[in-house]
Amino acid sequence: MDPALLVVGLIVFLIFGISAGAYYLIYRPNQTALQRISSGQDAEDAPRLRANDTTSELTRTVAKLATSSNAEEVAELKKELYEAGYRNRDAPTIYAATRVLLTLALGFLGFFAFRGSKLQFTLFCTLLGAAAGYYLPMLYIKNQADKRKSMLLRGFPDALDL
Repeated sequence: MDPALLVVGLIVFLIFGISAGAYYLIYRPNQTALQRISSGQDAEDAPRLRANDTTSELTRTVAKLATSSNAEEVAELKKELYEAGYRNRDAPTIYAATRVLLTLALGFLGFFAFRGSKLQFTLFCTLLGAAAGYYLPMLYIKNQADKRKSMLLRGFPDALDL
């Protein structure tokens, strides 16, 4: 096996690992509402996770590549993230940075994984990887929003009985 391919694969794996870890650390719920209610803890007293300044600045820099200047599109993105349960004020920035990094990482992975093949096939795999990296975060957010809506709708009859 080609050592350059192993190095690229390791780099892509590290990018995915770091991205997934950062995503989990930023978006994970600290406590569910039921846990806060049972412990008597108020929402304002709940511990909040804050990203450090270096991570925030790096995320903002990368997100500028994909952030729209149209206020309506930004508002729509905030609404979609809110519906999916991501209420962090930096959620749109992190979402845009994730899209950029995944687009680049999967594009490079597609290129380096098939660079020994014909040029057309290599180019196709590169574009396919980049397209997957661009659309996967959007699909993930839509899926999270759908799950959250169905969970709320399932609990709605119980709330009416109260």
